[in-house]
Amino acid sequence: MTPVLLASFEFGAQVALLIFLSALIGLGLYERILFIRARGWPVAAGTVDSAWIQEYSGKHQFWLARLDYSFAFREKRYTGRYSRKFFYQDDAEAFVRDLQGRSLVIHHSPRWPMLSIAMKDDVEALLLTRAPEPPANPTGSAWQPASVPFIKQLLAYPLMVVALAGFLLSLSVHVAAWFGQTVLPESAKLPLNAGMFVTFVAGILLSPRVLRRWRHSRDALDGFVGMAMIVLFIYAMANFILWTVTKNQGHAAPPQEWRGFSGHLMLFYFWSFGFLYAAVHPERRLES
Repeated sequence: MTPVLLASFEFGAQVALLIFLSALIGLGLYERILFIRARGWPVAAGTVDSAWIQEYSGKHQFWLARLDYSFAFREKRYTGRYSRKFFYQDDAEAFVRDLQGRSLVIHHSPRWPMLSIAMKDDVEALLLTRAPEPPANPTGSAWQPASVPFIKQLLAYPLMVVALAGFLLSLSVHVAAWFGQTVLPESAKLPLNAGMFVTFVAGILLSPRVLRRWRHSRDALDGFVGMAMIVLFIYAMANFILWTVTKNQGHAAPPQEWRGFSGHLMLFYFWSFGFLYAAVHPERRLES
């Protein structure tokens, strides 16, 4: 093989290797392979030099919690970083709390100590050594009330009455349909749909934070209302599946149609009530 061909072959091999490694990194496989290999590496007693968070904004906002660590190996000091992604800033801040200056087990390559990794299990073990976070409310109250603008109350309370009335009416129709009875004419479907749409959209607009952050929605909808919303959602889905499987071919009988239709009405009317309730009762459970 001539020197030119040999040089071309080596260059092509390097390019192919670079493309292969880039693909591994892009797919996240390289990091996974590295973590698997790191389990068999030697360990050293490291120290968390700094613990901080960094915000990333864009199409999806998130925060990275960073732990900068250092460790000694053969009378030399090496550094590294552990990162964890969070979608809420308070979660990231809670993660880095009281970690600076603490000891952390570090896995490092025996040949290249600058290549090191802090394993997730070791970080979790470190988190368990921290003292519990003090309660946010020194008085011991589990809830912190928040003020509600008068205009929001003026809009929400009448719509809550409409949503509750729509739910009770849908419930009565649904129960009657199970017994083969039809209590409303066909023409009632349009106003029921309209009322469901108005109250549901109003609930979303008046209480947007309930839908934006599920963790906070669990706090805002805690108690009977939140539990009832979950139970009703499960029932409505089961009712729809059962109605789809058991309905007659072609046009279903009127009671059977109302049974499937009223299940969704109950769900959306009660969820509208739940969102509107959260809008005018915005207590936030204090994290302990």
